[in-house]
Amino acid sequence: MAARAVLACVVLVTVLVGCGTPQAGPGAAAPAPDWPRLDPCSLLAPDALSRFGGQSAGPELNFDDCRLALRNGVAELTVTLGSGGRLAEAHGAEQLGFELVERDGVRVGRAKAVADSCGSVVVLPDLRYVTVDVSGEDAQLCAVAEAAAESVRTVLRTGGTRSRAYPRNSLAALDPCPLVPAALAARVPGIDTPMPHGDGNRHVCQWGGRRGDSPSLLVSFSVVDPDPAAPAAIERIGGRESLVRAQPAGGGLLPSCRVDTRHIAFGQGYRENARVSIYSALPAEENCPLAREVATAVWPRLPAL
Repeated sequence: MAARAVLACVVLVTVLVGCGTPQAGPGAAAPAPDWPRLDPCSLLAPDALSRFGGQSAGPELNFDDCRLALRNGVAELTVTLGSGGRLAEAHGAEQLGFELVERDGVRVGRAKAVADSCGSVVVLPDLRYVTVDVSGEDAQLCAVAEAAAESVRTVLRTGGTRSRAYPRNSLAALDPCPLVPAALAARVPGIDTPMPHGDGNRHVCQWGGRRGDSPSLLVSFSVVDPDPAAPAAIERIGGRESLVRAQPAGGGLLPSCRVDTRHIAFGQGYRENARVSIYSALPAEENCPLAREVATAVWPRLPAL
């Protein structure tokens, strides 16, 4: 009798909850991506654009962006997905330049054409956003952009992203915000809010105003061509070979000084790069002493080469 009771209980439990690994229900939240290590190409489902042609991933560009080629036998389009963006506040979405439509709690930009490209954007509830850009000569540019944006929304909703297998000493997973002593950030001339705020993928941290004409300090991790495009002084700072360059005001930005140090190899012929940038109303060269001080504090905390 006891055995029958146990068997009945097992059958009842199986009917109610099923066997094997529990699956998330329709209303369950999908696991959040590992944003710092996110493979941005995984934001697009493999067959998302199949009706427009065959899609193939290009070389890895950097930590945050993915570029794919879309070929239909007549023309070739370039599809670029950009992750890493994050709005400072909810009503700042209008700055993205798209009319946004809400779909299941996510805002998607109506495709917008500019010259020979068409774009869209997907804005998440936590204010992270992913941009979509499609370029080339084809009448379906905006249709491709809409399909790509819808795929990004669906992949994020269902938890279909994947992470890149970065080396253990990569800068990709290192958050730059904790690396700078608060006292150094507060010394930027004219800085109004010496509190750090990072981007969506934690590859950039900024202290001060977000406008180009506001004094600020930035620490960023990116991918660059190993050969500098402009002349820069090479110095030994914080135990690492560093490039120092002063930049006069221009393009709506204040005068600045930046210090770069190259890191490990990335992709085909590129290198990871750490950068400290100081923007203030002082002449560009006068921003360099503080930029060197910040680099001296940050470089020893980077992973070993």
